[in-house]
Amino acid sequence: MNTSLVKLGPKGQILLKKELRDKFGLKPGCYIETIVSTKGILIKPIDPQKEFLEIHEIRRAIAKHWPKDVDSVEAVREQRK
Repeated sequence: MNTSLVKLGPKGQILLKKELRDKFGLKPGCYIETIVSTKGILIKPIDPQKEFLEIHEIRRAIAKHWPKDVDSVEAVREQRK
């Protein structure tokens, strides 16, 4: 496992070495997910388009089985009572 030491800036920013940015295709404005574990923080690049497509597929799968006469918002409100 490769590791590198980085310094935390005054605004909480970290600087990833160019080698890492190039390897993972990271550019300013890219989305990054931070995952907290008992051992530390994992920084993971995110592709918003891929995430959107995955959510869309989940939505389509749910829609196949959702009753046509049930409004999802009303179902949640009813469940919360």
